[in-house]
Amino acid sequence: MAVTGSARGSRSRDRAAPAPSPPAGGRRSGAAAAAVLAGLCALCYGNSLRGEFVHDDVWAIVNNPDVRAAAPVSAAFANDFWGKRMAENTSHKSYRPLCVLTFKLNILLAGMNPFYFHAVNVILHCLVTLVLMYTCDKAVFKDCRLAFVTALFFAVHPIHTEAVTGIVGRADVLACLLFLLAFLSYNRSVDQLYVGEHFPPTASPFFLLLSLFLGTCAMLVKETGVTVFGVCLVYDFFSLSYNGLKLRNGGIHQRPARHPVASPSAPLQVPLAGRENGKHRFAHRGTWSSCHPASSEEQRSGGLSVPSRAMWAIRRYLQLDPTLKCQVTLF
Repeated sequence: MAVTGSARGSRSRDRAAPAPSPPAGGRRSGAAAAAVLAGLCALCYGNSLRGEFVHDDVWAIVNNPDVRAAAPVSAAFANDFWGKRMAENTSHKSYRPLCVLTFKLNILLAGMNPFYFHAVNVILHCLVTLVLMYTCDKAVFKDCRLAFVTALFFAVHPIHTEAVTGIVGRADVLACLLFLLAFLSYNRSVDQLYVGEHFPPTASPFFLLLSLFLGTCAMLVKETGVTVFGVCLVYDFFSLSYNGLKLRNGGIHQRPARHPVASPSAPLQVPLAGRENGKHRFAHRGTWSSCHPASSEEQRSGGLSVPSRAMWAIRRYLQLDPTLKCQVTLF
């Protein structure tokens, strides 16, 4: 199919158009919010810098042969978190080799001084708080003020005391950081403007692979890090797959079609990229949404938050499926 020069020119202009940069005031307010959160984290947990190796720190660091400078790196992958063989009956079966390697790196750089172990934990807590604010702003609430308040409560909540002040709690803090980064990478890898009945297609294979790598690292820091893959799928189902509702309400604007402009006298042609096995395939319209207008309940659900939209989706599914005759009470 021939493509006119004007169409090629418009396509090149679309690719070359730079993304709008955030205003300077927004960047300054974001930097000020990050500085406030980091300062609060340091203020709340700064007193832990004077701590010593206590309780589990002694068994995981002081008495653990895998963190010694002379120990091979492979030993961290063959033993459990406490330095025992995974096959032994007395093993705790907690497999956290990457966390053990961070302890080993601490010893290589600063020796057995507990100050630097605690300092790394406080810095990691600051990073988790900042990444959480960014995640809430870009993927959850899409509101910078609500994201800041959420990160503020997260930074000062006393439930994190054991994870931050205890050196072995680094497994929780570092796994949380990698968890959030894996989620953000996955969110970046999918097509945010896709509208259809299935999961959004991959827009960036690099960020998809990066998400898999970071999720695997989170799992090797602490076992609970594997849950990030389930969170990504749930986020797809309850958020990205419902962009069609916002599109019908005018909340999302589709990308302009990059097809050559046909003359009025030319016959209607479907692009080759839109054909699959001899059938037409339209990327941004699902079969249901193209044949049926949005109901009033669907229109009301377009402005809901992610948790509220999840409850609405479950309720609609139970109402539309005639085979489900169970009684469900939604509060």
